Amino acid sequence: MGVNLDVFVRALAYATFVLALLTNALLILLALKKTSRDFGAYKYIMLCFGLFNILYSLTELLTQPAILLVESSYMVYSDSYLSRYGWLCYLLLSIFMGMYGLSTILLAMHFFYRYILICKPRRRYFFYRVEWIILWIVIMLGWGSIYGLIAYYAYAPSEAFYEFARHEVLTQLDRNIDYLTFFCVFPYERIDGVTKVHWRYCLGLFCCIMMMIITVIVIVYCGVQTIRMLRKACMSPKTLFLHKQLLKALFAQAVLPFAFSYTPRFIMFFFTLMGIAGHSFYTFVPSAITFYAFLDPLTNIYFNPDFKRTTVTLLRRYFCCHRDEARLHPQPTSNTVKY
Repeated sequence: MGVNLDVFVRALAYATFVLALLTNALLILLALKKTSRDFGAYKYIMLCFGLFNILYSLTELLTQPAILLVESSYMVYSDSYLSRYGWLCYLLLSIFMGMYGLSTILLAMHFFYRYILICKPRRRYFFYRVEWIILWIVIMLGWGSIYGLIAYYAYAPSEAFYEFARHEVLTQLDRNIDYLTFFCVFPYERIDGVTKVHWRYCLGLFCCIMMMIITVIVIVYCGVQTIRMLRKACMSPKTLFLHKQLLKALFAQAVLPFAFSYTPRFIMFFFTLMGIAGHSFYTFVPSAITFYAFLDPLTNIYFNPDFKRTTVTLLRRYFCCHRDEARLHPQPTSNTVKY
């Protein structure tokens, strides 16, 4: 990776974290101060998502993961200053992978909550009784932990991969692979025309793909069923409007990870399995995955009338104050005499 690209990706990680911190802090503030009783448990789901997005972008900032494709494999290595602390950085890389898995189940839980509320209202206790809330927390943390454990154990670099990728790492990165902190997906290699399969990596890759497919199925099914029910539901205009706005926000939240997370990863998996050589573009895949960490709260704010109105009011006050201050204390120009 070239010097200019390296600097740009590093700056992008800092910018993503700052933007995620600002937008999610605003969402958390609005959820605490401006939500009505109609929101119900969804208020706490928004709070969880806001806190998660901040932690997710922080993990990306600490590890600054970059991707290098090597024939039929790829490696995710840390390009941060923490890479000198091998065990700690490897743990953080695995946590970053786990945070990605947690983001997928949180998104699916969004859609499942709307589905229960609209299509199965008698089962709303799923999100109000303590025992069910504990169950959902365990499921979500377990889901993310599986992703993290896959990265930590199944994707741990083997001696075969060190030798397989040594020359490519030296050529493309001008670095010694022995001093890099990374995990890798190394499903197979060709030796003298013979394909050697590495089953540990294949099993980890299969589990990740299946878990991604499961969340996609939940999102699509719950979304379609919720839309059908909203079209024929008998609700008060206010409640119906609120549900439709929240549903729009959910679909916007679904489009973002599909565009910035699912699609890049599926393309990367496909190129890896096909043995197609990678380009510097794949360096941006981890950054793209965290883009929606600051874009996601904007969808909630935009589609919620109260949130949107409050945000516009705050922005107007901010700019008006600065405009008034500029009028009261104008900056001296070249024609102004200074004493």
